Amino acid sequence: MNVLKRIKKQIVLGLVNSVFQGTHAFGIKRTLLNCCEGIQIGMGTKIVTPIHVPGVSSLEIGENCWIGRDFSLEGNGKVHIGSNCDLAPAIVCVTGSHEIGDYNRRAGEGYNSGIGIGDGSWLGTRTIILPGIDIGKAVVIGAGSVVTKNLAEGSVYVGNPAKLMRKL
Repeated sequence: MNVLKRIKKQIVLGLVNSVFQGTHAFGIKRTLLNCCEGIQIGMGTKIVTPIHVPGVSSLEIGENCWIGRDFSLEGNGKVHIGSNCDLAPAIVCVTGSHEIGDYNRRAGEGYNSGIGIGDGSWLGTRTIILPGIDIGKAVVIGAGSVVTKNLAEGSVYVGNPAKLMRKL
């Protein structure tokens, strides 16, 4: 992403996260965010700001979603959220990590790996999703869960690490 596009993204995010924070101007926020390189928000999606998306990451959100305040994308990877999803406040999608390094420095070479959240899923507050995770369609994740592996569709998961509680 070139420098001017990064600057534009930072200005738009600053505007959305300050001027429109706490407002119900969801259409205006969606329109502004869609002007940013690497962000694509579907019709009818409502984002409660602030939203934290670093300069070179990619975020795609489908139609008719609810994204609670303090949604955060950590790392430079891609996050795809399907349509009709509900994400409670303080969801963290971590797309970057490191290989285990040698004895002198355990955080070895860095990498990014995308995250996918299937249509119709509902994530409880303070859910953390680690790199490379695919969450199936119509999944419910309990508050405070840490998702460390792919989750099968139509199921409820809770805990740290998130474990299957039941099929729906």
